[in-house]
Amino acid sequence: MVAAKRWHVFDRSVFTNARGGITIRWRWTAKGVLIFARPEKVRAVAEDFKRPNGITGTPDGKKLFVADIGADRTWSYDIQPDGSLTNKALFCAKGSDGMTIDEKGNIYITGKGVRSSTKPGKQIEHIDVQEPWTANVSFGGKDHQTLFITAASRFYSIRLIFKGANPSK
Repeated sequence: MVAAKRWHVFDRSVFTNARGGITIRWRWTAKGVLIFARPEKVRAVAEDFKRPNGITGTPDGKKLFVADIGADRTWSYDIQPDGSLTNKALFCAKGSDGMTIDEKGNIYITGKGVRSSTKPGKQIEHIDVQEPWTANVSFGGKDHQTLFITAASRFYSIRLIFKGANPSK
């Protein structure tokens, strides 16, 4: 990739916009979110974070959620057709290491266990994990209804009532 020499990008956190195949990744060094419209065209779309980490979006490609673990906040944005981000709003007053979304639009963020929040950011459930820290979450399994959780020293799974929203991920 041409951009790899200019920006230090971690490919492990990717959200692909369903509207036009725009891929959004973040980079640690500039504390922001980059957009990759094509491999040769990279531009920053948000750089006002202390330390962005988790990233996910709605299946329709209209909303992007970015966790700022350094500021202990998770933000939501509207994704424009060109991939730019507008209407930054506080989703919840909790940062995260990793995050995912279910078919109902509930966001799951990691930290001390897994917190599930509704669209306006109201916590609806906390999944207790007997570890000092949870790092990442992802839906999987045959029917995409199992939440997999990586933690400080173990790997966990729990069956949920909702399916993951982005089964191709």
